Amino acid sequence: MDAIAKSIANILHTGDQYIIPLFQRSYSWQKAHWLRLYSDISALMENSEQKVHFLGPLVCTSNNKNLRPGGVPNFQLIDGQQRLTTLTVALAALRDVAIIRGESQLAEEIMEDYLVHKRREGVERFKVLPRTGDREALTAIIENRDHSAYADLRIVHAWRFFKRQISHGVRLNSVGYLRDLFDTVTQRLSLVVITIDGENPYEIFESLNATGLPLAESDLIRNYIFMQVPLAQQTEFEKREWGPVEQPFDSWGDERAEVMTGFYRDYLMRDGAYSREKCTFVDFKDQQKSRGLTASQQAADLLRFAPLGVAIRKPELCPADGLKDVLGQISFMDIGTAYPLVLNLLGRHQNGTLSEPVVKQCLMDLVSFVLRRTICNESTRGYGRIFIDAIRVVGDDPLGNLRAFLTKCGWPDDETVTAAFDDFALYHREPRKALMILRELERSHGHKERVSFSNLTIEHVLPQTVGDDESGLSWQEMLGDEWDVKHERYLHTLGNLTLTAYNSPIGNKSYDDKRAFYKDSHVDLNKYFADIPIWGVAEIRARTAGLAGKVCQMWPRPEGASAYHGAEAGEETEAEGSRASKRNQEYWARFLKEWNNALGISLGDPSTGVSQLIPLNEEGTVIAHLWTNKQQRRQVAFVEFKRKAIRLYDFMASQKQLVDDMVEGDIIWDSPWRGCFCVVEDDVSFADKTDWPVQHSWFCEELEDMVLAVRKGMQDVDKVTRPSNMQ
Repeated sequence: MDAIAKSIANILHTGDQYIIPLFQRSYSWQKAHWLRLYSDISALMENSEQKVHFLGPLVCTSNNKNLRPGGVPNFQLIDGQQRLTTLTVALAALRDVAIIRGESQLAEEIMEDYLVHKRREGVERFKVLPRTGDREALTAIIENRDHSAYADLRIVHAWRFFKRQISHGVRLNSVGYLRDLFDTVTQRLSLVVITIDGENPYEIFESLNATGLPLAESDLIRNYIFMQVPLAQQTEFEKREWGPVEQPFDSWGDERAEVMTGFYRDYLMRDGAYSREKCTFVDFKDQQKSRGLTASQQAADLLRFAPLGVAIRKPELCPADGLKDVLGQISFMDIGTAYPLVLNLLGRHQNGTLSEPVVKQCLMDLVSFVLRRTICNESTRGYGRIFIDAIRVVGDDPLGNLRAFLTKCGWPDDETVTAAFDDFALYHREPRKALMILRELERSHGHKERVSFSNLTIEHVLPQTVGDDESGLSWQEMLGDEWDVKHERYLHTLGNLTLTAYNSPIGNKSYDDKRAFYKDSHVDLNKYFADIPIWGVAEIRARTAGLAGKVCQMWPRPEGASAYHGAEAGEETEAEGSRASKRNQEYWARFLKEWNNALGISLGDPSTGVSQLIPLNEEGTVIAHLWTNKQQRRQVAFVEFKRKAIRLYDFMASQKQLVDDMVEGDIIWDSPWRGCFCVVEDDVSFADKTDWPVQHSWFCEELEDMVLAVRKGMQDVDKVTRPSNMQ
């Protein structure tokens, strides 16, 4: 093994070629990584005293033992391919800006010395050669060919990012900026190049996972499969056998590696053999060896189940039209632990041993079991084992056996569910399940045409914010004594929720004003309010009871099932038992560990939810939220002003420009709801733990600005409202 620090010039301005093998992941760096790299380069340009900036390792193995005379020396990249690919893309963008700016000599130097071997043809022409998929996009960028066909690939997004940043830098700086930038990248950026000879590259790749480098288990599985295929046959194997297994998962983008790892784990457990998290790769190797499958046979078996694994996660892609709706309901249940059971049932339907009606009813029973237990605050702690055990007991009578098994595990009855619904904060506790229930209730009205829910969102009849304006006072009067206590208790219950396409216009209006909107609504759920003149606690509870009865009819428990006795004392709650909660807690714990003392305020204990709440005043009426919105792949920092602090919010909203100037991000007012302002960062991968520090840094920077803005607002509003004799 040889390790030496080399500048980018000493890596690329040579006769060598760096090949990213097929067992590696696709290019996956995103905006946060590009921005960090460009910031490092910019800082280096401004600091002449810092001679070199190290970017990290570049681990490769030589392919030159069988190099033909006159061939291009080449190396397989085992680690560092994301860095080297990004630098190549950045240099291509720099060349393109140089062409636009008329600096043809610099553009030619970059092209001929750093991007291509100018006297070579075919794949030997390119100094960095990505794996199939990214290869076509990068070569099109380098050769200045049309690459619109690859517009959605991250590698093209990277090129656009660097071209935009470099163009902006030219506008801000004097003549010579492009040459200075080129010299900085090629002469002052360095990688520690580690060249390994005489060792198996697949084994090296696998061993890197033990060093803490971010390799998903699906990456290791791909590596293991390709290790079994002769090098000369790998391209054809990728094209005809392995590519079709991975291709259905491409739509997940940066999340693909994690999603595929989840699919592989479901595949391993589909017959009832439990596989622990973090053991997917090891168990995958063991099952292939025990079954005696070749790489081709393993790929063929995975190809049978891959479309089903996709359908579970994206029901609209299910090949069986009659199962799409129920799979959609499964997805709203957030029960990844049940996916092996679902995969088992779908697999049996696929091979003709289970009819579609039986599969559909089994899945409906599964939704009923989970939904009812959720409303009754039953634990999810044992779901991982329960659903694997269910696979082993379904046998030749899946419907009957599954029902008997789930009843034994605790399937709440109608009376218990209806009672639990009364004050269950459905929207607050389970917003996705709330949306699913409301959609299915709307469908149950028997529309002649399929309902489109694309523009419908959840509306609170009794609004989330009750202020001291005319509308707010009307709500306070309608609720009566201790209106704030009643508001908090029944706000998020099923009876107070409906669907509308006019959530923002309706806002916090009075009930009379809202009824006018509901009257003109095409949503059948809203016809209910036509004959209800007031909307208080009694009306909310009455509607909750009615809708709860419908929920029990739509997701029934088997007739004649044994009595339900409820949760045993001492059982853990749902939040305590879920894997998502543990992951959330790890996310916020890391944030707090790094940033707890940076802001001069107490950030509290790590949350187990998707948001971390931070009170900004002693009364707790102004609260900062740091929110990880996984569905929309965005992180949101926002400040919520409770009812007693709404005057402060209104004052700050009247000073929007001043507040905007204090906060780095672009502020969105009255978002995510009335009485809040927020900033948003899009295209964020929460599954990528290596990006967590970047996300945490963004949260901290935005939170710091928001805290200062709120404190200034508190001071200024006091000055404005303080009596003159106190000044």
